[in-house]
Amino acid sequence: MIKNEQHLKQECMKTALWGCLIAFVASILLKRMAIFGGYVLGVLVASMVLHIDCEAADGILKSKINRPYLMTMLFYFLKLGIYALGFLAAVKIPVIFNLFSVFVGYLNTKVTIYRLTLARR
Repeated sequence: MIKNEQHLKQECMKTALWGCLIAFVASILLKRMAIFGGYVLGVLVASMVLHIDCEAADGILKSKINRPYLMTMLFYFLKLGIYALGFLAAVKIPVIFNLFSVFVGYLNTKVTIYRLTLARR
């Protein structure tokens, strides 16, 4: 069960460490270190987006703005831009970052939420 944002961030780090271990083993077996680099890039971008989500939700709830949807839209496009930069790095530098493993790294937060939900059941 997710208690708060800090708990979710801690659990995301645990999931990321397990994923890094799996990506490192896959990189060694396939002799392509780009798999590990791509996963690390994806996890870093996902954690940055999670931090933006938490700060945006906190800011919208605490502020007395009469148009919170504009702030929500701004943060949404900011997150899309960050995701695009991660994919752009994977496309431009395929020696260091694997595109598929960047995508799998992006799913770190989702996998953590599913893992915690299944553990609660």
